[in-house]
Order: sequence, then structure tokens, then C-alpha cells
Amino acid sequence: MRLPLWPLTVVLAAGVLAWNGARFVHTKQQPRVKDLDFLPSPAVARALALGQPTAVAKLRWIDSFAYFQLQLDRQDDRVAGAGHGGGFERLYDTLISLDPLFLPFYQHAVTNTGGVLKQHRLALGYVLRGLLASPRESGLWRLASAELAVNFDWVGRNPVALDRWLATWEESESDEAGRQLVRDWRRGLAFTRIKGLETLPYWLEQLHSTRPGSPLGDYIEGTIRELLAQHGTIVLSEVAAADWMLSGTLILDRAAVARRWPQGPPSWAPVAADGSLRPDPYGWPWQRQDAEIISPGWQQVRFRKQCQGLRLQVQAEADQRGRSPRDLAEARAWGIALPDAPLGGTWDFSGHLPDIRWPDPPHEPWKLR
Repeated sequence: MRLPLWPLTVVLAAGVLAWNGARFVHTKQQPRVKDLDFLPSPAVARALALGQPTAVAKLRWIDSFAYFQLQLDRQDDRVAGAGHGGGFERLYDTLISLDPLFLPFYQHAVTNTGGVLKQHRLALGYVLRGLLASPRESGLWRLASAELAVNFDWVGRNPVALDRWLATWEESESDEAGRQLVRDWRRGLAFTRIKGLETLPYWLEQLHSTRPGSPLGDYIEGTIRELLAQHGTIVLSEVAAADWMLSGTLILDRAAVARRWPQGPPSWAPVAADGSLRPDPYGWPWQRQDAEIISPGWQQVRFRKQCQGLRLQVQAEADQRGRSPRDLAEARAWGIALPDAPLGGTWDFSGHLPDIRWPDPPHEPWKLR
């Protein structure tokens, strides 16, 4: 009688699995690490590539990932042998010489030299080399701008130079979407240097090159009004009378106004040429909130931005239900906690995306054009 073979097969398979698994007992998983044991110069690497520099560069780059893992722990890429620089510098000098148009080489060079080793001058050098090779590559412009703004603190130390850099980036973009991205960067930069309004001339120049009522024109005009409103809250706190909080009405200190603007208030100041108080750039009287001066128009803009996520939630829920909520109470009943609108505003659900309806300001908004 012949015995079935499957029990023997099962036993043998279990034995093989146990034998292989025994090698991993009392071991722990860890990433592969290795040092750089071959660092030819760019000229030697091109000669050894035998006419296939791009393929050789990518294979060498993949093999270097283990060195990156090693440097996460070591934080010291000094290597033996002649030549300048550490391991990462010599590695990426070679890779870039073999394939100067491969974008990840520059991105990884910045990450490894700047992010891992904190050698930010070297990192900036690599991204600038990338821009020389690919001057219209938006990713490299973003990377270089982040290095200058954050690691070299151009936002605080040299905002004018950073704004000029961003202007050059904007000119390099080939489509409107890319240029709008740079405008967003410049807008963010503008709001870090509000008191002196260093970036206001740029936004005014951009405003005059747009059509009134166009999406870009409205975007730039809104940016200017926000800048002027925030600037106004700062300078008004410096020129307000000492007892203005007791009266409940903002009163200017004439002597402080004269010291602040010895040649007279400029056109973008919250104080008119005759020394009287102007409304905020949106046409609302400046108000007091606790011990601070606020611009009601700017508060309305801030509220709409802060509620953008909730507005989109209402829109998504309305798409599922096939209709918009009838009122604020129903929107809240759907589980979306919309806050009450401040400063006399009311929620409006007549459109696909809910909005806030504000009362008309008592004064005319500032003319910007």
C-alpha cells in the first residue's frame, strides 16, 4: 500500500521554514548602512561611465542611500583621501557632473547637506547650481527661496533682497498658475514686515497693471487693504491719546502724530493730511477690542478665512443631501459648528458655498487706484 506524500511534504516545508527562521531569532530589523568606499572625481567618473553617464549616475545615487542612512546617526561625513569637501559634497559633485539635468540630485543634495549636516551654505550652492542648469524649474526656485527665507533669515535680515529674489522667480514662471504661487510667497513676506510697509510699492505697481474687478486685481487689492489695515492698528496705537480707552472713542495725540510724521502723514497712513482720523481701509471706524485698536474690515476678512474649512464642509454636506441648508440652525444640525458672524454679519446660504453677508460700511473704502 502506497502512503500519501503530502504529510511528508508538509513536514519538510515546516523544517525548511524553521531552519530559515532560526537565523532571525534574537535579531532586530535595521536599515542597511554603508560608508562611501569609492569617490572618483567628476572627470574620472565620466571616463569610467563609458558613454553611459546618466545610467551610471543613477546607479551610484541609489547605492548611496545606505550612506545617507549612516549619516543620520553619524552626522560626520568626513572621508579619507585627497580632494575637498566631505562625502556628500564629493558624491553630488560627481553625480551632477554625470547628469546635470536630473532634478532629484539637487533636491537630495540640499536635504543631505542642509537637512542632515546643517551645512546650509553648501545646500544653497547646490540649489543655485540646479537653477543654472534648469532656470525655469519651479521646484528649485521654491527650495532656494525656503533656504534664503528660513536658514539665512532673509525675512528678517534682508527682506528687500528676498523680495527682489522672489520677483526674479516670478518672471521665470511660464504660466499664470506659477506666477500666482510666487505672489502668494510675496504676500506672506509682506505680512512679516508690516510696520514700515517695505513691500507696499510692489503691490501698488502690480495693482496698476491689473483690470478692476478681475480675479487678480481683486486679489492684489485685498492684499493691499489687509496690509494697510494691519499697519494702521500698529501706528494708531503709537499716536493715540493716553486716555483714549477711558473715552471709548479713539482720540489722536497731535504731538505724537507730528513726531511720527514730521512731514505730514503719507497717503497710506490712517491719519489724514489735516491730522484727523481716517476710517480703516474698508470704510469702517477703527474700534477698540479690550486694550487694542482693531480694523473691523480686516476682522471681517479674517473671519471669512478662518471659516473656510467649515464653509467647505457645509458645501460637501449639501452636495450629498442635494440642497443647501436653509439657515444657520440647520447647518449646525448637520453637525457643522459654524460660529456666529461678528460685527453685524449674517450667514448666507443662498449660494453653493455659504458666505457671510456684511452690512455696508458707513464710509467709503480707501481709493487704491
